[in-house]
Amino acid sequence: MASDLKLDVRPLLASGQDPFAKIMQVVGELLPQQSLVLIAPFKPVPLLDVMSRKGFESRSERVSDGSWQVTFTPQPRRNLSVSPLADDVAIWPDPTRLVDLSKHDTATAVAAVEDIVESLGSGGVAYMLLADPPGDWLDRFTRAGHQWAWSYDDMVEGFGLMIRAALKKGLAD
Repeated sequence: MASDLKLDVRPLLASGQDPFAKIMQVVGELLPQQSLVLIAPFKPVPLLDVMSRKGFESRSERVSDGSWQVTFTPQPRRNLSVSPLADDVAIWPDPTRLVDLSKHDTATAVAAVEDIVESLGSGGVAYMLLADPPGDWLDRFTRAGHQWAWSYDDMVEGFGLMIRAALKKGLAD
C-alpha cells in the first residue's frame, strides 16, 4: 500500500492564496486506497463536505502547534442499495426521466423526487442525481409500493437514485 500524501497548506494561506485548487490537484494524484494528510491553520469544515461527496472519510485532530491535521481516506465504492422486495434492477426498463438534483438541499430534492415519481406511469423509472445519500425518507416510497436503488456514482461525484413507480394492478410490466 502506498504511503499517505501529505500537503501543508499553511504557506499558501499565509501568502494569501486559496489552496483549494492545489488540494484538488493532489487528490487527483492519489493512488487507490492512498490517503491525503492535510495540514491547515484551521479545521477546513467546507472541505470536509466536498471530500465526503468525493467518497472520502475524514478524521480531524488539532495538533500541538495549534494547527489541524485532517486525514482523508478514500472509501471503497459503495455497493448498490436496493429497496426490500425489489425486482432485479437489471430487468427494470430504462429511465424515462433523468434529473440532476445535486444542487438542491435535501428537503427540496425530496420534494422534487416525490413530484417526479408521481409523474411516472406504472412501472416507469426515473434516475436522479443527488448531492447527499438518500436517507430514511426512502421508506415512504417503499410503503407506497415503489422500488428504488441507489449508490455513489464516481463518474459524477454524487448519489445516483433510481426509482421504479409502483405497478398498477391489472397493468403489465
